[in-house]
Amino acid sequence: MGLSPSAMFRRLRAPLTNNFWSWGAVRDDGTVFLRVWQDERQARAGKQFIRLINHAAYAANTDNHGYRERLRHLDLIRGGAPAYLVVCRAVDVTAQPREIASFDEREVLLLGEIVLIDGDEWGEIAGRAKASTV
Repeated sequence: MGLSPSAMFRRLRAPLTNNFWSWGAVRDDGTVFLRVWQDERQARAGKQFIRLINHAAYAANTDNHGYRERLRHLDLIRGGAPAYLVVCRAVDVTAQPREIASFDEREVLLLGEIVLIDGDEWGEIAGRAKASTV
């Protein structure tokens, strides 16, 4: 991995609030950038979706800073903020918490609609963009 996750968000001009617990950030122009996991994708009705938040994992810890921040970011997106996804690969997909092994430094995914699937919020993958152009 060339860039650190925090450096990637700085490159996107959306520095993380906290390098340890932040799962995303908001740029000055209101654009939201979210970290997501590569293995949490699924196809439904001919569309590709990726999990944005796993509510069950935080049911006993709703005060988790990253979780609370993610809820605020999703509210901004539902309110019309454009959003992109930084796709991360986990060292171990079964670990809690997960550790980032690597992420795509070149491309981000454009977030489309947010849908509820099995109690979690998932985002439609509406396209790709070069990280250097967003």
